[in-house]
Amino acid sequence: MDAFDTFRSLLKDEKEAKREINKALTDYMKILIDTKNVEAVDMALESIGKNKEKLKELFKPVTTAVEIVKSRDVSKYYELQVERREVVADIVKRLTGSEELLPEE
Repeated sequence: MDAFDTFRSLLKDEKEAKREINKALTDYMKILIDTKNVEAVDMALESIGKNKEKLKELFKPVTTAVEIVKSRDVSKYYELQVERREVVADIVKRLTGSEELLPEE
């Protein structure tokens, strides 16, 4: 996270820096999700949340997906706005390596 702050200070355009940082973090999170290591994703989210409050909203779908996988509570999925359900479902499926929203253990 400190590296991103340094990167931001080097770019003159604050909006461009924010866009590039968000893209880099999103790409990193996608790679981490594809490892199917729920604990690693959860730790990354925790680190991001502690260091950058503004980024919490960006990764809210990932946070919700991790909560669903860890708690095995699909009711959280149905509480989401319809627009977010598909995104969260995709993340859950990638985390579990299944085509189902929450596969049987």
